[in-house]
Amino acid sequence: MASNHGNRVYVQILLDEHRGQMFLADAKLQNKKPSAWMREVIYQYLERAWGESAYQEAAYKDLQNYQKGINARLVGRGLKPKPLTQTENFEIPEPQCDLSPDATSDVDKNSVV
Repeated sequence: MASNHGNRVYVQILLDEHRGQMFLADAKLQNKKPSAWMREVIYQYLERAWGESAYQEAAYKDLQNYQKGINARLVGRGLKPKPLTQTENFEIPEPQCDLSPDATSDVDKNSVV
């Protein structure tokens, strides 16, 4: 069952043991965390299944949500938010260490200092 987690959809899956081990080995070969590799595979599938135009529209809406979160944090720090411009090719940056975008901005809770 899927649920919302902020602006993201949270989905948990269970893989059968041997195929799950294959997936983990494949993620390691790709030098990616399993969740990041799974996300990439799912996004590639969605682009093929829905078509590039529909996928790019959804990806752009996701980028807008991502930028809104960044701008809210900039405003909270007294900085000027950045405008979002539509481009042909764009990538939504992945949070480091699978932390949510909010967590990556919280230096006190996440710093090793």
